Amino acid sequence: MKHCFSPILPPFFDATLIVFIINQLLESRGIYIPYVHSYLDDLLVVPIMMGGILVFQQQLTYRNPQYVFSVGHVVVMVLLLSWYFEWYAPGRKDNHYADPWDVLAYTIGGVFFYIFQNKPALGWVRFSRIFPYLTIVLTNSCETK
Repeated sequence: MKHCFSPILPPFFDATLIVFIINQLLESRGIYIPYVHSYLDDLLVVPIMMGGILVFQQQLTYRNPQYVFSVGHVVVMVLLLSWYFEWYAPGRKDNHYADPWDVLAYTIGGVFFYIFQNKPALGWVRFSRIFPYLTIVLTNSCETK
């Protein structure tokens, strides 16, 4: 029997989420690593957000595991994050600071997402009427024998 780990998640989604969680746990314990503390969240926000949205779109909205985002979708996400966190929020909230390097981090995260994570899913979610939980149906590359 052949298994696929996380067949409906984009590649590296689980790794980016684990790195984010570890960083947040370290910061909650007062451990701050220079540059990592400042920019890691900004690097990971686009891959995590767009990865989650991609799963939602593939599995629930379009019900098409082959669906992927266009370059325009990623550019709009980077622009929205840059606008909100680097222009809008710093002008209205005392705990937000504008940092142009964050825009570069969002952009690098967007490029990472588009190249490595913006892929068709290896499976799709099926709902059962009898058992109302999700069932993952694997495509050919992950079929059980």
